[in-house]
Amino acid sequence: MAGDNPRFIRHLRAGRKSAFNELVLGFKDRVFNTAYRFLGDWQEANDVAREVFLSVNKNLRSFRAKSLLSAWVYRNTVNICKNRLKSRELLKKGAGAALADAQGAQNLRFRDMPHRLFEKKELELSVQAAIMALTEECKEIVLLRDIEGLSYGQIGEILGIEESAVKSRLSRARFALKDSLSGVIDA
Repeated sequence: MAGDNPRFIRHLRAGRKSAFNELVLGFKDRVFNTAYRFLGDWQEANDVAREVFLSVNKNLRSFRAKSLLSAWVYRNTVNICKNRLKSRELLKKGAGAALADAQGAQNLRFRDMPHRLFEKKELELSVQAAIMALTEECKEIVLLRDIEGLSYGQIGEILGIEESAVKSRLSRARFALKDSLSGVIDA
């Protein structure tokens, strides 16, 4: 993908369908994965991904070339996820139920698989549950750094905070994860 190439960005702003298709192909998996890890729901992550690309397409003219295109797309993703969490009150009420349903389905699906595969899936579900239980602030930092692999600078740009704040929040988030996963993972 051409990414942050000024010519590519001009083509996007000019409304070239091929440039927008390239943007979607280049970011669709990362946007979906971020949304899924943020929300814990496959269908909602799909909806968010669609919403992100509609928003990006609609607001391309407001994109400031001073920031990275990837940071702008992630910022859109995180903001849409935050809005969904707020509007549905998933943080307080429904996130645990959706995850418990998913865990139950995974348990049935893997019951006849080898023991190690089952343990790995259980571990993944435990980590996902621990991430879902984090505060919104901690969750977004963990997802962007540890799951998406973004740099501190990129995360700071996406969230509009200093690099030192990113590091501090990440430290708190990792400590909270370690605490909630004690007994599940030997640290």
